[in-house]
Amino acid sequence: MIHEFMSRPIPDLSRLRSEKSAYRNYPICPISEKCLKVNSGMLCRSYYWDYKPRPAGAIEEIFLRKSFIAKLKAIDEELNSLGLRLLIQEGYRPLLVQRFVQEVSVLKGLRKENPNLGEAELFEKLKMFAASADMDLQLSPPPHLTGGVADVNLVYLETGKVVDMGKRGGLYNTAFPDALENYNFKTMEQPKRFRRLLFWLAFEQGITTNPTEWWHISWGDQMWAWITKSSCAMYGAADDLLS
Repeated sequence: MIHEFMSRPIPDLSRLRSEKSAYRNYPICPISEKCLKVNSGMLCRSYYWDYKPRPAGAIEEIFLRKSFIAKLKAIDEELNSLGLRLLIQEGYRPLLVQRFVQEVSVLKGLRKENPNLGEAELFEKLKMFAASADMDLQLSPPPHLTGGVADVNLVYLETGKVVDMGKRGGLYNTAFPDALENYNFKTMEQPKRFRRLLFWLAFEQGITTNPTEWWHISWGDQMWAWITKSSCAMYGAADDLLS
């Protein structure tokens, strides 16, 4: 499997990481674009619907903004030509589930990977991986609440097996999109190439990647607007726009 993007390094995103908290203050000029159930051949599998025990408020369906879905379909079509598919694991996320992410699931994962860290250090790390659900929902909704964010993965078209994206080093310890760029281990060479492929296919569609999570991509939300230096975000909370 060969694609030019597999040989194109992901740039150093450390500056974006250091300034990331600023995105929650970015202005929103909301548009009333519908947030639709993703179907029509896209592969969807809700992570928190399958989570054990299932958190309150979890939904099985994946909802995303209409124009975002079109861009993801374009990515999926290109992946299909390489024998791959795009797996969408999270889209619109209800506030109750976001609180669970913030207060339970991510902390659990961080503790498992970093058993020697104290509580203060863990909560500092938490800020990188879980958006607060406690800010003004009109001015600063959690990204997944907008329907402009998807958590994605790659799978092999023929077998349905999930592609190795480098999680063996720990989901959070290697979560940065560019985390594998300086790895010289043979075992990380393929994951590095697949991360590059996902990053640049998204970039080609005008979609941005969260600088702290390779799987989190967005279109139209505050983080997207902040990274692209747009005048304002297009999407606020999508609770009243689900269709």
